[in-house]
Amino acid sequence: MVALEPTTRTVHTLPYAPRIRENVAEMSRLINAALVDESFCSKLLSEPASAIKDGYNGENFSLSSLESEFVSSVKAVSLTDFAVRWTKFSNDMVSTADYMDVVIPIRN
Repeated sequence: MVALEPTTRTVHTLPYAPRIRENVAEMSRLINAALVDESFCSKLLSEPASAIKDGYNGENFSLSSLESEFVSSVKAVSLTDFAVRWTKFSNDMVSTADYMDVVIPIRN
């Protein structure tokens, strides 16, 4: 008996881009908190995981695992550096999602 491979079709995944854009808004809150509070900014740059965990002024940040990983690994030297790197990273995520295709097997 010969096993046949299922046929596949490609599906364009545009719906992911708006969800990524929604997640980017939470990072904007984080950056805004660092803009208005020098001590929070310092903590974000030196102890990013702790800054996310502790939140700001009684508010928590609902970051995705990808965003949390970015914040923890960016090693920025200033808030401007952090924001520039985040902007590039998030733009790359959105443009990748806009053009990503997924191959889905079709079962007969």
